[in-house]
Order: sequence, then C-alpha cells, then structure tokens
Amino acid sequence: IGINTAFSSRKRRDSVRDTWMPQGGKLIQLEREKGIIIRFMIGHSATSNSILDKAIDSEDAQHKDFLRL
Repeated sequence: IGINTAFSSRKRRDSVRDTWMPQGGKLIQLEREKGIIIRFMIGHSATSNSILDKAIDSEDAQHKDFLRL
C-alpha cells in the first residue's frame, strides 16, 4: 500500500501512524505473515542533501516506513 506524501505533511503521516498503520514489530509481522507492505511514498527535494531530505531521512530512520522514489 503506497501512501503519497509531501515533505510538509509530517502531521498527516503521524496521524496515519497513530490511527491505522502498524508500527515497529507489528509492521514487520504484517509484511512477513500477510505479504502486505505499507509505505509512505516521497521523492527527493530539488536540492540534494537539503534540510527537507535530511528531515525525511531522520523520520525514516525512526519509523522505517518510507519508499523514496
């Protein structure tokens, strides 16, 4: 399941995580047992290594739920 997102949509992503998206071990368990993969889909900013990219990288390191296009 791919969820389109934008750099400025942190509150929306947190809301999705808090309401219906499994986190941590439950997310991994869903992937292994059911084959269902859930990821926020986002590209890269126009400027490489910008503060926007670093913020997404940091969020991804914490939640491990991004697919960078």
